[in-house]
Amino acid sequence: MSESTEAPGAGGAAGGARDRVALGLLALALLVAATRVWRLGEWSLWLDEAYTLCDAPRASTFRNPLGYWIWARWLALSNGPIDERWLRTPACVFGMLAVPLAAWAFRPLLGPRAAAGAALLLAASSWHAYWSQTARFYTLAQLLSLLGTGLWLRALERGGVVRALVGLAIAGLAALAHPSAGGMLPALVAAPWLLQLAARRWPALALPDAARPILRASLVLGLLAAIPGVWWSIGVFRRWGMLKGGGDPAHFVLATGFQATPILLAGIACVLVLAWRARERRALLVTLTAALFLALALVLSPFVRVTAQYAFLALPWLCASGAAVLAPGIASAAGSAFGRALAAALYALLLLPALAQLGLYHTVRRGERPAWRDAYKYVYEHRESSDLVLGMEAPVAEFYLGGPDANPRLPRAVGWLDSWRAEVPGQWSRYPRRTWFVVNPEQLEDWRQPELRASFEEMLRTDCRLVACWPLYVESRDLSVWVYVREP
Repeated sequence: MSESTEAPGAGGAAGGARDRVALGLLALALLVAATRVWRLGEWSLWLDEAYTLCDAPRASTFRNPLGYWIWARWLALSNGPIDERWLRTPACVFGMLAVPLAAWAFRPLLGPRAAAGAALLLAASSWHAYWSQTARFYTLAQLLSLLGTGLWLRALERGGVVRALVGLAIAGLAALAHPSAGGMLPALVAAPWLLQLAARRWPALALPDAARPILRASLVLGLLAAIPGVWWSIGVFRRWGMLKGGGDPAHFVLATGFQATPILLAGIACVLVLAWRARERRALLVTLTAALFLALALVLSPFVRVTAQYAFLALPWLCASGAAVLAPGIASAAGSAFGRALAAALYALLLLPALAQLGLYHTVRRGERPAWRDAYKYVYEHRESSDLVLGMEAPVAEFYLGGPDANPRLPRAVGWLDSWRAEVPGQWSRYPRRTWFVVNPEQLEDWRQPELRASFEEMLRTDCRLVACWPLYVESRDLSVWVYVREP
């Protein structure tokens, strides 16, 4: 079935003229993306960021060495002590670059207007802002994945086996930034094949003739890569399971739905109905790819702990699925001017709450990070030299209090308090020594031995005094930090 090689601009961009709405959406997306630098160094570090700092020089020892290698080069450029802003700058840059790259990647399928709309939804996502302001490698993996995606989608629309394979190779390279990116490869390959199979019953879903040799080549490549890919994945899952423990599918579904936001997911469902009624295979391909990636994560979630951050690569695809309501195929299917206005209203219903959430993230939600820095500095300003300090996120305390030679992997500034060391408070309670406890109540829910958790909470209620608190509640999450002291 022969089709045009690229989706035209939606409504108002006829005859090759520039779509002013698309340009306006893209300009707004870039403006919103620039807010990633706002208050970049203001939020306290959290556990994984402290690990980035100390692990970066040992990039070759990790299965995802690319991110560590880049951070090691970046940290080496610092002329003084590393602060939060400097540590987070690479992630911030990668996150900002991902926004225009999303518009470029999805343009062949959705047209310039919907692609720019996808970029704006991505820029407005507080989930994306969070990882753009976190010294980890998720935005780097997303950036590489989008680059490969853009080449892959252009090859599917215009032809070019070499371009398609290069796109898949770049998308696969994203796994060297974070292993979760490896799950995008089977989704990219499988989604067009499923559409082609569906086209036997619904011919409008067929891909262009130029895509057929690409599908065959990608199938052969997938079969050749299956054995080494599975071997690599087994090693990752084995280490993942040892570090993170067993999985919980309900946790993955709820956490991913919370971060992607129910409003966006509900909007995608509406767009999916419109796309199916119009047999708009471009929009269906975008949604199907995202669904396959998330389905793979869900299948793995009972065996290893798969949290929402490992689904972060799907966010641009989800944004594109929602913005597909502006795509020419769906916009033309709406028919009347009233129908097109409804499509624009649906997009506005996706965008405006996201912008409100982003504003809350930068202000009253304080970057959605517990105030570990403030809590530990408070303790060290009020403690005596003989006092004992036990706290959660001890590597973060080591970063702030351990001095220039501090190693967050071996915290000495405070005693580490977590599920693996839940018996420590009981052991120290036998000694007549003033003790400080720095606690996030939500982390207590992860303690594996309920009796030790109950004993610790009882000690906090009966034997300790609450002396400071930094409350922070983000909908269903409790990110507060409480400081208790127990007198001898």
